[in-house]
Amino acid sequence: MNRIQIRNIGQIGGLSEGEACTPGGNFFTHGGNQGSIWSSTEDAWLLVEGKHIIKWGPMSDEPSLPPHTEVWDANGAWVMPAFVDPHTHLVHSGTREQEWKARLQGASYQEIAAAGGGIMHSVRSLRKAEFSALLDESRIRLESIRSMGVGSLEIKSGYGLDFDSESKMLRTTRTLAHEYPDMNIHSTCLALHAIPPEYCEDANSYVRKVTQEWIPVWAEEGLIDFVDIFCERGYFGLEHLDALLECAHQLGLPVRAHVNQFSVMGAVKRAVEGGALSVDHLEELDDADLEALKNGETYPILLPGCSFFLGIPYASGRKLADAGLRVVVGSDYNPGSAPGFNPFLTLSLSCLKLGLMPEEALNAMTIHAAGSLQLSDRAGSIGRGKEASLLFISGLKDWSTLAYHFGHIPPLRVMLKGRFI
Repeated sequence: MNRIQIRNIGQIGGLSEGEACTPGGNFFTHGGNQGSIWSSTEDAWLLVEGKHIIKWGPMSDEPSLPPHTEVWDANGAWVMPAFVDPHTHLVHSGTREQEWKARLQGASYQEIAAAGGGIMHSVRSLRKAEFSALLDESRIRLESIRSMGVGSLEIKSGYGLDFDSESKMLRTTRTLAHEYPDMNIHSTCLALHAIPPEYCEDANSYVRKVTQEWIPVWAEEGLIDFVDIFCERGYFGLEHLDALLECAHQLGLPVRAHVNQFSVMGAVKRAVEGGALSVDHLEELDDADLEALKNGETYPILLPGCSFFLGIPYASGRKLADAGLRVVVGSDYNPGSAPGFNPFLTLSLSCLKLGLMPEEALNAMTIHAAGSLQLSDRAGSIGRGKEASLLFISGLKDWSTLAYHFGHIPPLRVMLKGRFI
């Protein structure tokens, strides 16, 4: 088993143990929401054995090294847990620059979709793609994401919308998880992403096909960890969300739901009452939605990259955080509405546009994001026995520097499950 002692760490942030850590896994303590402290320790060492963090402490109390221990000098670099991205559409075929240029000329996302573009553009491309080509394209994206310090992520299907094409996407995700065991890669079935042309006059039949025939097969084959639905006007309604919740309950699958991206239609309350693990987007939110979230256990996942690229309103992270909710932030990386996956830019947008303080944004992209993927026991923070998936970053004055220099500070080194990549 490999053993690495990391010395001369300027500061370790994101500790899940310590005086500055509040109950429930938050890394910060509130001061009337005017400031926060990300739980940390300065001038430190940290010991890793195999895939896991064993212990840490101040350099003034550094223990003697066990035999056969590799030593790495951080030279003052700061250390934090690897990012967790809980909402991506990483597996897709091709890009949609032409639609982007149309939006620059005034076309809306909905207008492009109504003309046969949007999700359906990606569906046509995905259906034509060979598995090997789709895997190669997805592997390139994953390599870039992990080099930026993302150690855990979720990947959705949803660009196939028929059994064979959705299966192709899900198998691509599972193959990536096999090829990159140093990452936690979770697979979500989003076959209810849009109504395929074959069912344009009969959405109910499509939903029955997905929930009663396809999802049970994929669950039996071990291809999915979660299920999802795009609940929005022009896509799927509350009755379809109910059908997915019932299907998921019978199969023991957690539900994630795209809701409130463009309109409020009661989906948040319905999802929370149905025990959904997360509700994602929330660019539109009313008081009833907020009350439902406060009274439930569902994670709100916010996606500022989508608002940035589409020019739509940003979700109110400040309102959600002030309500005491475990706010989560993801990239929403996809070819149509958020073709970017830089976690440092997402961190900055979380502060500048969602209203979060830097330490709250760090929580949203680490420990809270891990919770939304049911990974809190292993990822998203630095704790004894947790996976040694870490970022080493130099040149920081404090943790807010990461968000202040938007998208500008790359990690010095990335360690995933105990090995430098």
